[in-house]
Amino acid sequence: MKKWLYAAAILIMGLMMAGCSPDWQETGVDYNNFRSMLEKCETKKGTYSLYSQDLEKYMLYYRYIDKEGYIRSHLICQQESCWHMTRECPAFYKHGSSLMGYDWKNRIYLLEKRDTTHDAAEGGTLYIWRIDPEKQVKELYLEYFLDMNSEGHVRWQEECLYNGVLYLQVGYGKENQSLLVTIDLQNGECQKSVPWEEKGQKIDLIGVDDEALYWQQGDNAIYRQLKDGRVELVYESDDRMSYGVLMADQLFYIQKEQVFRYEMATGEVEVIPDTPKIQMMGQYVEDPSKIVMTVGRKVENGTVYSGVAYYDPQLGQLIEEE
Repeated sequence: MKKWLYAAAILIMGLMMAGCSPDWQETGVDYNNFRSMLEKCETKKGTYSLYSQDLEKYMLYYRYIDKEGYIRSHLICQQESCWHMTRECPAFYKHGSSLMGYDWKNRIYLLEKRDTTHDAAEGGTLYIWRIDPEKQVKELYLEYFLDMNSEGHVRWQEECLYNGVLYLQVGYGKENQSLLVTIDLQNGECQKSVPWEEKGQKIDLIGVDDEALYWQQGDNAIYRQLKDGRVELVYESDDRMSYGVLMADQLFYIQKEQVFRYEMATGEVEVIPDTPKIQMMGQYVEDPSKIVMTVGRKVENGTVYSGVAYYDPQLGQLIEEE
């Protein structure tokens, strides 16, 4: 979640398009929040998931239900001669990877972000891969390079996808300043901006809709930038807020392990009843109309387990907990 104002003087960018096409208009996923669950992508033919044991190398798996009703799972690459450790392998990806969605041809889109802290050679580079699971091949859909020169490390952070535009929050420099990069996936147009004045405060992007871009500034204030460039205060709380989620004309946030809802149209604030102690929440990408929350935590033999709850803003209640 980060910035927009003086960026043009700070960076040099290179954009190389590799077959960007209107196919993106046919994707099955659109999420407008920056905190989202992006490890899985559900299609009509099954679920694609990213798994990692060391948070450095990620493998893409396919999970489906066979004709007998059994759940099956296998690596997306079934080539016997492949070691699944090269750029050409459709199943192998590096640190900072997340699934974006799929198109009408059932091709999967995957975002691979390279930070300078994890990859000195390719740091600051962003790749979008298009994977054909049936042919077991992948192609480079888009490559973007963000060169900060003397400004220090580049750290790709949160992202969201809305109306075919990819919004990326980027941290850079020793003071972890913030920048916003937007990429139109239909025509390849890229922009960078810093719409806020940080004033030494942390910036956390919340979401985007047809009217504005929203972010939290500091511990307790939410701002937005309208389409005409004006910046205005949306809401200011008396206490610390975290993990803001934008849903239609409502803003949800965590405060003292409870979930609150702020109605932008009326200015009313209310606590969501019957929610357990919440640590994190974000938009549930497999069903963007719902919010997913992590609840409670326990540690067994060094492994941390978290419960998950799903909240439906339209129903105004928790619909599932596991």
